[in-house]
Amino acid sequence: MWIALTEGQLPKLLASSSDAHAAAAAEHRQHAHEAFQRATQLAPRHPSGWAGIGWSHLEDDDPAPGIEGLSRAQATGAWDPDVCLDLGRLYQRAGDTPRARELWQQVARLADEKHAEQARRLLEEEQGEPPS
Repeated sequence: MWIALTEGQLPKLLASSSDAHAAAAAEHRQHAHEAFQRATQLAPRHPSGWAGIGWSHLEDDDPAPGIEGLSRAQATGAWDPDVCLDLGRLYQRAGDTPRARELWQQVARLADEKHAEQARRLLEEEQGEPPS
């Protein structure tokens, strides 16, 4: 079955589809954030809830809520290279490049090869060098 669209209808159709997708994604992020909030209430010393809060804010314009969540995950004493990598990205967005570099250097030294390579790539990109 073919649908005939008049000139100008396709951009409107695509825009409305994109708007619907964005709204659905925002709703999913909100539900995830609420679930992670509840997890932190049930187990405040467990890093997963705090990390989830941080990750649910990773794409926000304001990096502060993400930094708070991932910092609290880190403060539980559990070391997670994914938390360190993403916390570094958020610090970089917030303008705190020295703190970002410190986290990435830690991951490059201590993590498995996959995470260490990601950290080295971030450090190279931050310095303006192409990744090797």
